[in-house]
Amino acid sequence: MEENDANYAEFDDSEEMLLMAKQEFTNQAADEVWFLDSGCNNHMVGTKEWLFDFDDSFRASVKLGNDSKMQVMGKGNLKLFIGGMTHIITNVHYLPRLGNNLLSIGQLQQKNLTIMFQKDMCKVFHEERGLIMSTQMSANKMYIIFAPVIIPKCLKVSSESETQLWHDRYGHLSYKGLNTLIKKEMVKDLHELKKVSDICSKCMVESSIGNQFQKLQNGGLLGNLN
Repeated sequence: MEENDANYAEFDDSEEMLLMAKQEFTNQAADEVWFLDSGCNNHMVGTKEWLFDFDDSFRASVKLGNDSKMQVMGKGNLKLFIGGMTHIITNVHYLPRLGNNLLSIGQLQQKNLTIMFQKDMCKVFHEERGLIMSTQMSANKMYIIFAPVIIPKCLKVSSESETQLWHDRYGHLSYKGLNTLIKKEMVKDLHELKKVSDICSKCMVESSIGNQFQKLQNGGLLGNLN
């Protein structure tokens, strides 16, 4: 995936954001069916793997059109690729047994998007970017968007894994040696690192080989060679 002319649009609600980035989409992801629903209060999906920044502690109950209820088992954000743009849809509820993907018109309007229904067409406008999606009413009087989901890769680096990265980068230099580089400001952008709890497997192997070689030299494994 190659990004080109990225554009971002953030809104007042700090917990939710609609991000739009113009880019070339080369993944062969299949289009998913999304129903623009004026009757649901929240975006809803039945596929947990699509969501990132997932809150699995969130719980709620949703009443369906047939008066049955379904349990919400968490919420998160997801990325849709529509009209050459990546859209981050926030605060999406996860319902494990839900058979359809629902985009709440009310929730979209809360993001300062304008929804227009005219002549069997539904059009969604952004106040700065203009028209961002449109669809014609189907034979059964539904408004449907076809869009693939971009499943994000986790790029977040924890403090411990950052220490491991610097350890590897400098030829498996010890934690003490890395701190010496930091204190003497010998490496640009190298700041205080957290000591890792796990021992580097490669260092363990090399240490084991070194110990065995030392024993060979001392006659500890094969006896005195003299």
